[in-house]
Amino acid sequence: TIEKNGKTVSDVALFDSGNFMSDPITQKGVIIAEWQTVSPLFAEAKITEAIVNHPDEFIYIGCRGLSSESAMFAFSPDKVSSDEIDFYEPVLIAITENQLDKSGSYRMLLPNTISIHTH
Repeated sequence: TIEKNGKTVSDVALFDSGNFMSDPITQKGVIIAEWQTVSPLFAEAKITEAIVNHPDEFIYIGCRGLSSESAMFAFSPDKVSSDEIDFYEPVLIAITENQLDKSGSYRMLLPNTISIHTH
């Protein structure tokens, strides 16, 4: 569950042991979420509109994959919670317009760079 500006969204997340993405400036771990999941936190239908209309809420984070380098826009949530794990440090939410899982069984990837405790 992600909370931002009094709004809440929930979806299934996968703990990705290969996701070491973190913001190089704040050192915060980064959860990757599909725009379809987090878009209700913003009034805009498209990610580009949300970024243009709320420039102070988004940062640009570089990321490196197995075979390429790219960048994603991210925002700071007010709170992140889960039924199965506790988050011990702040995170950022990076947004992708791509579907993370072809079968749709999860829509967010939790990073391996944050301290968590399982219930």
